Amino acid sequence: MRDAVLARLMGCSAGARALTELVSLLPGRTPSWLVRTLLGDVGGAADEAVARGLLRYQEETLRFRHELGRLAVEGAVPHARAQELHAAILRAMAAHDVDLSQLVHHASHAQDVPAVLRYSAPSDAAISVSRPFNTSVALRCCAQRRARLVTGRCGGCCAESTTYPIRATPA
Repeated sequence: MRDAVLARLMGCSAGARALTELVSLLPGRTPSWLVRTLLGDVGGAADEAVARGLLRYQEETLRFRHELGRLAVEGAVPHARAQELHAAILRAMAAHDVDLSQLVHHASHAQDVPAVLRYSAPSDAAISVSRPFNTSVALRCCAQRRARLVTGRCGGCCAESTTYPIRATPA
């Protein structure tokens, strides 16, 4: 399946590929405001990715037709490009009212240690009052593992089991 998805992706225009790569870094739905903020008007590129069977429209969002397709594209995005995209996603999301776990996720993949610490450190009282249980658990998990950032491991704060190196200073 991976090869079939990547073959479809390589047949797309540069705009459709950029859009599809961006959407691959956001598990679930990608809101249209975020796409517009990061890529501008992508109407034609979105239509092309949908027509090629990679993405689909769902309300005011874009998402992959299949999670395995998303994972195939995400895995094909070069590490440096993914890191840049996660940093851009983090900046855009930080300006909106998004769930803290999303900010922590993108901060960790952007290797932005100060942002990981900032977004994973709210008080337990604030977490338990303002966030649903699963988010509360995820943020507590991140807060407990903050000290492990220097080991170069994500520490399990993300849904994936994959380990991503995190550097306190740019390489």
